[in-house]
Amino acid sequence: MNNPKSILDTYIGSEDLKAYGDYIFKEVSLENAGASTSSAFRMGGTHAGIEVIIQAATEIVIAATKTITIEINVDDAEDGSFAKNVFSKVLAPQTIAIDDIIAKYIPDVELEEMFAKVVVTTDDDQSADKINGYIRGVRV
Repeated sequence: MNNPKSILDTYIGSEDLKAYGDYIFKEVSLENAGASTSSAFRMGGTHAGIEVIIQAATEIVIAATKTITIEINVDDAEDGSFAKNVFSKVLAPQTIAIDDIIAKYIPDVELEEMFAKVVVTTDDDQSADKINGYIRGVRV
């Protein structure tokens, strides 16, 4: 990706308006006991003015004893190792309705790393379930 997505390059006229290019994930199927990783996107330097949203694109059913883990990892370089974790949320067994927000992260104003990746890991076959991920301006 030569031109990383950046909230700084996006005009936000409405907090609910999302253009295709603003999506981190767009109706991406979850894995069969594996991880889905987004492309790198620019998140640093936004001074806590954005939030990263992960949302159910379909109904998601997490079976008993199973989990889904959502993480955000950051790095200074777009092609870096993304070894530094800044957010982690584990979803326990439950049924999540379509369009429900399942994770929300507002970058700390002190975040120095410029690039981020979202990693969604499952320990069950969740391949029939889909998610959306996007950035939007923080609601005040």
